Amino acid sequence: MSLSFCIPGGRIQAVQCDVAAGMRSASGAGPLPDLLEIVAMEKSILRRLKFLPRLFRMEDAEKLVPHPAMFLSRALKNGLIHRLMRGHYINSFLYGFPRVETVGCFLRPPAYISGEWALNYHGVILQSPVVCTTITLSSAVGKRRNIQYQGVTIEFSKISPVLFSGFMRIDDLLHRNSGKSGIGYTAFKKISSSCG
Repeated sequence: MSLSFCIPGGRIQAVQCDVAAGMRSASGAGPLPDLLEIVAMEKSILRRLKFLPRLFRMEDAEKLVPHPAMFLSRALKNGLIHRLMRGHYINSFLYGFPRVETVGCFLRPPAYISGEWALNYHGVILQSPVVCTTITLSSAVGKRRNIQYQGVTIEFSKISPVLFSGFMRIDDLLHRNSGKSGIGYTAFKKISSSCG
């Protein structure tokens, strides 16, 4: 006899079983899990995910659950969260996917967005860049450390701590004050006005 059921993660599972014995017949993997146990486990995962922010680290999950590796692997398997890189996750089931610049600044804090991506973000250029340059104090930079996210490459560049100052927070992102970013913007405007 074949039984099929749906669990809240959206996964449909078909199991061959001997109803009288309550055992799986095809795989012989042990007792058939009770449907109520599966539903309770899924509710437990969802209940705990509500306490996690849109972007979270393994350390955040360790504060909520006694066995974070098991919790994260089950949530990943059910499609409730997505892994960005080792120890960094997106709570996509509850909050959706964040913007690229938000992810870039989350992965290597403290950080800000620079280059063509920042110019496009502020409406200075209309081209859609395929590389989001994130400036950070972290030493984990270089081509091997690039991250692919939503069809965009997030690349990280290190800057001296002396130059990393003069920011304000807008929309959960660090933005340079006009005095600091004015140099790059002025150079861009000078080139643009001399061409036209």
